[in-house]
Amino acid sequence: MHRLQNTGRSARAPNGLSTGFIQATNPPSAAWRVGRFAPTPSGDLHIGSLVAAVASAADIKHREGAHRVRIDDIDPPREVPGSTDRILHALVHFALPMDGPVIRQSEHLALYQEALDELIKNQQVFACTCSRKSLQDGQLCVASCHTKLLSVHEPVNEQLKALRGEASVRLNTASLSGSLVIKDEIQPNQYIDDVTKIGTPVIWRKDGYVSYLLATAVDDSNGITDVVRGADLWAETPAQQLVMDLLNRSVPQWAHVPCAVDEQNHKLGKQTRAASVHEADPLVLVQKVWQFLGQAPQVCGSLEEFWHNAAITWDREAVPQVLTQRIE
Repeated sequence: MHRLQNTGRSARAPNGLSTGFIQATNPPSAAWRVGRFAPTPSGDLHIGSLVAAVASAADIKHREGAHRVRIDDIDPPREVPGSTDRILHALVHFALPMDGPVIRQSEHLALYQEALDELIKNQQVFACTCSRKSLQDGQLCVASCHTKLLSVHEPVNEQLKALRGEASVRLNTASLSGSLVIKDEIQPNQYIDDVTKIGTPVIWRKDGYVSYLLATAVDDSNGITDVVRGADLWAETPAQQLVMDLLNRSVPQWAHVPCAVDEQNHKLGKQTRAASVHEADPLVLVQKVWQFLGQAPQVCGSLEEFWHNAAITWDREAVPQVLTQRIE
């Protein structure tokens, strides 16, 4: 039986990294470990996103690596005009370490179509006309959609045009067998004894846009060695790693930090209209986030000093091993 798991393949340093927006605190050419912070431009930067940003930057800088910023702008219907610029200005406000120019997923459409074409050739995806309401738990199709394989002879862009508005493209896990091990540096490891339990997640949406799953699987396996992000994505990691394995891509080291929640245990994010952090005192707020992440309090007088100390003292083992945590 084919065993799907993180095989520990070493990731290579990305070529051609150049110093760009914000600040280059570490020469990219000297770093083979690369982390990323990847906000979605569906609103302003909020405290929940800042937690992920601080954790990602401190973690990779502690390893003397490079830190990239990627804008996940692949969902135009949800994007808020001007939010990309406001997010980037907020990152400047907090002096977030960044190496290289800003990456934009909207510029990677060709890469996503190439990945989809590879999955089509391997008969690992199918066209699905089921609605969300008609799906069972685990996103399993109730109809025999898995028999509707896409053509290996037609150009992928032409097939997507024909499917738009009619069908989504889903991962054909019914054709797979084996288990999957997802190692996490903070949260518990995940073991999927049967990959069909992952369901049939969407690879390309019915409205014609690439799914978050495929886009992040491609980008996070393209020179990224360390993914430190919010634990709201912990449960989605098995599907993402499965796609990486099917595409024969390098799997990054995963580390999920607690999601910040309010008194009602609601995640502090755009959907709950969490307050923007753009006008907050940056030094006070990053120190608050730092302690939320279980790190020893810092005594510092500037953001420059904070980030210098953060790179030295960051401790993954001190981060609470919980999926959610109230932020005071």
